[in-house]
Amino acid sequence: MKSKIATLAIATLMLAAVPSKAQAPTYAQSNVPFVCNGASRYPVTSLAQFQCRGLYFNNHNIEFLMQGNNQILFSQTTPQLTGYGSLVVTGFTLPQPTVPVTPGTFSFNYVFTDASGAVHTGYSAGTWLDFEDWRGWFHPELLTNSITVQ
Repeated sequence: MKSKIATLAIATLMLAAVPSKAQAPTYAQSNVPFVCNGASRYPVTSLAQFQCRGLYFNNHNIEFLMQGNNQILFSQTTPQLTGYGSLVVTGFTLPQPTVPVTPGTFSFNYVFTDASGAVHTGYSAGTWLDFEDWRGWFHPELLTNSITVQ
């Protein structure tokens, strides 16, 4: 009996010593719908045309500047995570002019290095529409958006 208890105690200690992989936090964008900067006088056709500044995810200010070279500026005030990085588009669809309109989708993986040199990776996904303003400029309008930060 004592050997079974000793074996169980050792097994428990060994399991406690194994580091657990923490779940990366996922934040939902809190200020949606959100109209990004104007892309052009023609409808938006790619994620590279999204220039979105002032996105809030659970009260964290995050700025995405996504242009042709697929760079991302990630800036967050708490915790202090600010850096430039790159993203890889994993999915993109255009909105469909059905009745009702079917939103387009986007998703991407990203990596960036913060000010202290730590590397962060993550994933973002959401839905969007093409919004035309009074001047005839087209803007991506984010309907839903979430981001995972590691």
